Amino acid sequence: MEKINKISGYVLSALLPQTHTQISLYGDEGMALLYAYAYQITQHTPYLNKVVAIVEESIELLNTKPLATIAVGGGLAGTAWLMAFLSNEGLISYEEDIFQTFDEIILASLQDDLNKKNYDFFHGYLGKCFYFLERQKQHKDDELLEKLLIDLESIGKPINEIRLWQVIHVDGNLTCNLGLSHGIPSILVFFCKLYNLGIQTTYLEKRIREIANWLIGQKQSSEVSYFSYNTTYRTAARLAWCYGDLGVAIALKHAGNSLKDAYLQDVANDIIIHSTQRDILSAGVAINSRLNYAETNFCHGASGIAFIYHNFYKDTQNKAIKIAADYWHEQVEKAFKENEKNIFYTFVKREAKIWEITNGLLEGATGVALALLSEQYPDVKPTWDKFFLLDF
Repeated sequence: MEKINKISGYVLSALLPQTHTQISLYGDEGMALLYAYAYQITQHTPYLNKVVAIVEESIELLNTKPLATIAVGGGLAGTAWLMAFLSNEGLISYEEDIFQTFDEIILASLQDDLNKKNYDFFHGYLGKCFYFLERQKQHKDDELLEKLLIDLESIGKPINEIRLWQVIHVDGNLTCNLGLSHGIPSILVFFCKLYNLGIQTTYLEKRIREIANWLIGQKQSSEVSYFSYNTTYRTAARLAWCYGDLGVAIALKHAGNSLKDAYLQDVANDIIIHSTQRDILSAGVAINSRLNYAETNFCHGASGIAFIYHNFYKDTQNKAIKIAADYWHEQVEKAFKENEKNIFYTFVKREAKIWEITNGLLEGATGVALALLSEQYPDVKPTWDKFFLLDF
């Protein structure tokens, strides 16, 4: 059995509770992705048994508790995506009937998202589309994917002769969200996925190019961050997977790779290289001043930043990116050295400076361990990273 590194090994043994009480793929349910990846690395059967147990608990919750949401981030579509992913990886087989039931429920929920113009990746229409992309591998349905594309386009709006999507900002005004987790970059990734499958390639090539070029046009002159959180308030976004330069670069990398466009690939790489100048003081990562360590989670902490840089380094072999990857990895190591449980803490209320312990995939120890395992075992492809749209 392969040896797991110290931090990931600690997380795998210390995840608590071992059962989850709510459906949330980016929360405790996401532990299944960690155990699945650990099994792929080690072939240690108890890890696979934990995956089976987590999914069984999720199905039990779906059968016994009312659904708070159907979204992929914290609802039924997330469980459905997880099961489709595990099936496609050849880890666990599920009856087609259960996926057909998922399909019906998720399809029925899409119109409500469209009515509300809720395209959000985590909380709305788009995340459900990514479930159907995962389903495509075992249940090919190009016609459905074309309809998902048409309906998503229908809730866009022409802005300066380009069809885009707006959201309501907290101040009540409409704006275009530039975050990978909730904004237009995730739509660009979805279009690239459809293009790669041969769906409406002529139309999508045009759309991918114009959205990618529009994104590049949102670049601001800044020594800190090229991209803001949205198109209305031009502030420096933090260094993170969810918002800012890294997320835009990921989306542009997808576009460049799908279209085999060297210009878009180079722009993505240049954004990443520029971002490597930021350190722990300028990155906007939460720092526990009392305990002197940075937040480590995948979404907007040190482990996610390190993982993204490692991905771009593998593609570019750029030394500045490698140095940045190592730097952010060291921030995770530092937090763990201070106190092993620091890996579980996430900053939940900045104003009140409240930190909470969580197992979660997005903001807790599970995402941290996945990132570190992927760095330790680069020969075992981290297919789980498609949940974070990092499979460019």
